[in-house]
Amino acid sequence: ESGFPDTQGSASAWLHGRISEVATRVVGLDLDDAAVRQLGRSGVEGYAVDATNADSVRALGIGTFEVVLLGEVIEHVYNPVALLQATGQLCSSHGRVIITTPNAFSSAAVFAAARDRESVHPDHLHVFTPRTLVASALRAGLVPMKLLTYSSDTVGIAKAPPGSRKAAALQMANGAVRSLTSRMRYLQSGLILVCKPGSSESF
Repeated sequence: ESGFPDTQGSASAWLHGRISEVATRVVGLDLDDAAVRQLGRSGVEGYAVDATNADSVRALGIGTFEVVLLGEVIEHVYNPVALLQATGQLCSSHGRVIITTPNAFSSAAVFAAARDRESVHPDHLHVFTPRTLVASALRAGLVPMKLLTYSSDTVGIAKAPPGSRKAAALQMANGAVRSLTSRMRYLQSGLILVCKPGSSESF
């Protein structure tokens, strides 16, 4: 996905922009033609393609890369394994495929479930646990190498008036959650799976 600054809050949060600061070549794939055109106007190479279709991705002829990053994408597509298969072929033999996605076991999800609710974005079609994310990568012919977790605020402090009681309460709640999840990584907000091309029977 393009993930432009106007949807991520600031230019410093724009993923392609941050990567462009350290990479010799950055290429973005998106199903949305308008997003790809905007990506081009921002100076980043982009292609409109169904990234779950291996033949379509291969037909682009864009070569292979040291890093194929699927950042917060896999949960949005109809067929996650097809996405990993199609984009995995863009990874060079010595490269890495890096997948990030929200964690189905996150503290936010657990607390919401305790109140008979769900903590799932309405645009998400799938939620992943560490095991199902690894299983999806294996089904796609990738070799999982390392599973990491990442943490973020579980409630939106920015939505509360600065200096208000609500903001103070939210800061306290997030502090408590961070303290808990620092000791229990499977309760953290998201998952990061680092893979290499190939196939494997176990992880």
